[in-house]
Amino acid sequence: MFWLRLLCLGAVLAAVRIPYALTGHLQDDALIIFRTAFNLADHGQLAFNLGEPTTGVTSTVYALMLAALRATFGSAVFWAIIAVNTLLAVAAAGLFASALEQGTRRLLLWAAIAVLPVSLLVSYSGMETALLLAALGLAAYGVTYARTSRLLTVAAFILPLVRADAAGFALLFIAACFLVDRRRAFEGLVALALTVAMVAGANMLLTGTAVPQTAIAKALSYRPDRSLAGFFDQLDALFLSDSYLLPFSTKYAHFLGPVATVASLVASLLALRLVWRDRARRSTVLALIGSAYLVPVAYAAGGVIFPWYLWPSTLIANLLVLFMAFEFAGRLARPLRRLAVAGIACVLVSAALVQWAISYNVGHQESEYRAGVGRYLFSIAKPGDTLFLEPAGHIPFQAGLKTWDEIGLVSGEVLELKRAGHPDWWMRFVRKMRPTWLVQRSPLLDDRVTHDGYELSAEDWAWLQQNYEVVRRFKYVPEGWLLSLGSHAGYDVLRRRAVD
Repeated sequence: MFWLRLLCLGAVLAAVRIPYALTGHLQDDALIIFRTAFNLADHGQLAFNLGEPTTGVTSTVYALMLAALRATFGSAVFWAIIAVNTLLAVAAAGLFASALEQGTRRLLLWAAIAVLPVSLLVSYSGMETALLLAALGLAAYGVTYARTSRLLTVAAFILPLVRADAAGFALLFIAACFLVDRRRAFEGLVALALTVAMVAGANMLLTGTAVPQTAIAKALSYRPDRSLAGFFDQLDALFLSDSYLLPFSTKYAHFLGPVATVASLVASLLALRLVWRDRARRSTVLALIGSAYLVPVAYAAGGVIFPWYLWPSTLIANLLVLFMAFEFAGRLARPLRRLAVAGIACVLVSAALVQWAISYNVGHQESEYRAGVGRYLFSIAKPGDTLFLEPAGHIPFQAGLKTWDEIGLVSGEVLELKRAGHPDWWMRFVRKMRPTWLVQRSPLLDDRVTHDGYELSAEDWAWLQQNYEVVRRFKYVPEGWLLSLGSHAGYDVLRRRAVD
């Protein structure tokens, strides 16, 4: 009976995600992984551009998983990816709940975690985060039950394979495990050291450097301010002006950032107090608190932060709030307890509805508008044409052309020019490589400024006009009040002139 209830609840939590998947909300970076993975399945090459060594992916394991899904499901692979990520996200929620609660309260916490906006988001956005969360769930469960389970060792081995920076999460859970079972903690440390060495070696073979090319490209392109002032600016953004601790990300909720941060910190401390006498759960909660707050601070020190980096920490911070809420609700008299649980459910449903509205909006921007630029290129480009642009996801995926990207995620030639320190690297690249198509955000034509802020000289501008012509300007003009709440950059499509 218990397992039947478990399966039924899991099925319901998975089905809840169907309306979200239909929004078409796929993260742009996910399409970089998809293209590389599909090239492996379809052509036997783990490469973004066929015949080149660059992959553009940070998580090779996730790319291999997607390649297997592509080989198995063919054109239905997108739904297969969403289904697998849904199973991973729901399983992760169950593992976190099992690490913290037992009995009926565990099922309630599982359901609550599984419908958190960020938990829903990782199921259908296409990134490797669902796999990462599943490994973190294994780690949390492994710490709580360290004396009877080796799941922490498994998690410590998996985490860096999923994403190299996830070794930080693994270290936090291993440190917490030392408070419960030193032998298990040592096993986890050995597993972590082994897999970190494997990842570094694989990167050396693939790219010639132990650090993923994507990390190098982002550091060169975004030039993060690693000064003390820059660090504090990042902290301000993380915890106050654009707090990642909000359950969902929207510009209309930024004013709630300080409230979310204070509420989250207070709830985390209360959760720790509630489990203080239980050594195993206390250790797990300590690891979760570290994962929720210390990992984002480490990203702030690194200087380059993208929203999806913080999704695991957002979920963990939110689940600590839920854990505290359910613990306090469980100590109330029965009528008040039911009222408290109903109140928690109402908050969760409201947050989930907001997340659907956000994904409906983003899905239209990404899968309709931005991907539409790529579909347009596909319809008019010729075999052998090449493309140069900044966003390397939806547009190149749909265009199907050999692509160079301005960040350098998939372009070794771009990285070479940036490493040389040329401020006019963009113009040097275009003059040298002569891409057939340029897709640029509107500032290039309107202000003569490239994506990374370089202002074209009069000579550069004259050369560009002589050698390239504008064939279409895309502008995001949404219809309906819900879509009008969002915004997206304009894209200008330029073609190399025949006289070149």
